[in-house]
Amino acid sequence: MKQFFKDIKFKVIAVSLLIIITTILSTTTLGYIINININNYTLIFDIILSFIIIHKVFKEEFNNNKIFIKYILIILFIIYLTSLIGMQYYDFYWDGNTYHKNLIGLLADGLNPINNTKAGDLWAIHYANAYEVIAGVFYSFFDNIEVGKCIDLILSIVLFYNIYETAFKMSKSKLKASLISIPLVLSPLFLSQFSTYYLDDVVGITLYLSILSLFNMIYDQDFQMKDKYHLITFICSTLICINLKFQALFICGLFSCLLGGYIIINNLIKKDYKVVFKLIGYFVLVYASGVLLIGSSTYVKNTILNNNAFYPLLGNKSVNLEDDNEPVNFQVLDNRFEKWLYATFSKTSINYDNVKMKVPFFIHQNELKDLKYPDLRIAGFGVWFSGLLCVSFAIGLLELIYLILKKSKWTIVLLLLVGGIVLPIPFLPIVWQARYYPQIYLLPFIVLFPLLSRKDLMSNLAFYIISLIAIVNVSFYIPNVIDSYNNSKELDSELLYLSDLSMQKQIFISTNDDSFKDLYFPGGLYNLRDKNIKFTYIQDKLTKNAQIIYGFYKYDALSNKEYMKLIKKYNGAKS
Repeated sequence: MKQFFKDIKFKVIAVSLLIIITTILSTTTLGYIINININNYTLIFDIILSFIIIHKVFKEEFNNNKIFIKYILIILFIIYLTSLIGMQYYDFYWDGNTYHKNLIGLLADGLNPINNTKAGDLWAIHYANAYEVIAGVFYSFFDNIEVGKCIDLILSIVLFYNIYETAFKMSKSKLKASLISIPLVLSPLFLSQFSTYYLDDVVGITLYLSILSLFNMIYDQDFQMKDKYHLITFICSTLICINLKFQALFICGLFSCLLGGYIIINNLIKKDYKVVFKLIGYFVLVYASGVLLIGSSTYVKNTILNNNAFYPLLGNKSVNLEDDNEPVNFQVLDNRFEKWLYATFSKTSINYDNVKMKVPFFIHQNELKDLKYPDLRIAGFGVWFSGLLCVSFAIGLLELIYLILKKSKWTIVLLLLVGGIVLPIPFLPIVWQARYYPQIYLLPFIVLFPLLSRKDLMSNLAFYIISLIAIVNVSFYIPNVIDSYNNSKELDSELLYLSDLSMQKQIFISTNDDSFKDLYFPGGLYNLRDKNIKFTYIQDKLTKNAQIIYGFYKYDALSNKEYMKLIKKYNGAKS
């Protein structure tokens, strides 16, 4: 095994995985422009094209074809393994089954999102859809709608390598590099969302990669772009990030301006105009192509149809998410920064009705139970995050004073990063719901990077305290990850049973909650289709013998005679 990996560089694998995901997104979107939609061979075509690009970009790493074949086998194994893991988890939650999976299924069945003005709900038609496009390509090939969650896993592998490499380069310590990488990659967002189609964790991963690539240009390249690995990481992660959610365009663009601007200013001072023009060119190319080409099915389409690129969040007949989601407690608070502080230092909860502040590091009843929800609303970065913030703030303040006295270049970098996170908070909508703003999770970790290269006792002690608190905070999520897997296995057995039953009897499906009779959770119906369950969907109540399936649905299994009676009653029912 050692011999097999002898000539393998993990940074090539990490960047190659990022290139593959970006290629899938880019080529599929460009295909939509010329009216070529997803089919069963799209994934194969994209992977072959990706390897051609990889071979061209990293040809100096491939001394012979044997080494290149090794890289191909390793990368394909990672894609297959992550796809297999993704298929083991069912998405049990609201957004996945009303919007995300519905759009993924429609795209896999050949829908062109550029031309789509009717299929799916408001969000499926108008909202950013990079995640669903990539997932649709995987679904079309694997015939399992849950497979697209491999995107979270693939990108988390890329992020882990990048953080570990950066931290090890600065500290020369495998332990320190591991302690900072683990809680950043296995973040509360990732652990609560990787098994679902909520995509805030992917926004966070790609945003962190974009920031980290610019950070590396400052740290070890003296404000240059000498390392193509960091440049490619920046391009790919940014292209993906700004097409995942509308607010990601603003957040990612802000950090690009801050860190990229700092690099440009330093090169202007040195009169290195070649680097300045090159960097500006890359920024313009990435954001222009990301919005106008890859974003053609959202930003461009929305501008044409609704005169606003960010519809339905902005513009005529936009959806007011902030008022609908604001807890009653917040109505007496003066501004959004106060609301963010209140939510951050409150008990972790899915419920808006009873938001109560708590003492940091205390754990109250039901807090751990609520960690299973991917759309955790109050204190959504974990039960110890408020305590982690307090400790890191105290240490960070001392660190900042030390850096100012030492006239370190770290001072400006840290202030830019903290400013990019904190200063927009008063202007961001629903900032108290943590999942919408994954950059806030970076606050405690920014303090750790200057400590990596220092060897004195106090610096090491501060580093280990912050990193261990962060690891304990994410460890509280592990039981819920296990429960999610067990629940998925149970559901899988139920669906297999229902598949066999549908060969013998007529299956009727209806929503489990009568209040949702007009909302039939179309995403979940793809799971039934994937298991070859033959069913008829109806909006009316089923018989008293109906049994619950998948949380959202009830089903009746009827004989042919019972079926004929019922089909007359529900003539014209939706199948």
